[in-house]
Amino acid sequence: MTLQQIIELIGTNPKTILTYYLVVIALAIILALFVNKDNFKSPFTYIYSVLVYAVSIPAVVSVVLVIYGFFFRKIDFLQVDVLSYFLPIIALGIVFVIFNKTVGLAQIPGFKRVSGLFMMITLALFVAYVLQKTFFGIFFIGSFQTLLIIFLVVFVLIKMGWDRLVN
Repeated sequence: MTLQQIIELIGTNPKTILTYYLVVIALAIILALFVNKDNFKSPFTYIYSVLVYAVSIPAVVSVVLVIYGFFFRKIDFLQVDVLSYFLPIIALGIVFVIFNKTVGLAQIPGFKRVSGLFMMITLALFVAYVLQKTFFGIFFIGSFQTLLIIFLVVFVLIKMGWDRLVN
């Protein structure tokens, strides 16, 4: 099964996908009614973590699809399936806003890893895009100092993302 077939499968079964995100958003709203910074303890921390990962992993895949489609394949976003490409990103935004208003995202266990994962994927896609679009002769024509500065910036960003992912 290819990725395109999975996207088409999602597009042909919209009720399942909509139900999934409606349940996750409904749980986030219900938790927001009962949880605050004072009573954010053991059972709630696990529920919040599960919901963060339940909404983040599909959103990461969706962000990769959107960036890949826009920058690499030059697809027309007026012709893509909204449920596959944009609903996970919208749901991620809604859930994160709700959680940030109730307890703060930094207090949720595992949130730093998710944000580090987002940073590393974004950086890797950016580097891949630059490498695809860059005329490689520029590295030989440009100065060594420019190449060294680019390398150090990319290295520091990858290190920051990696530290957030593993810590």
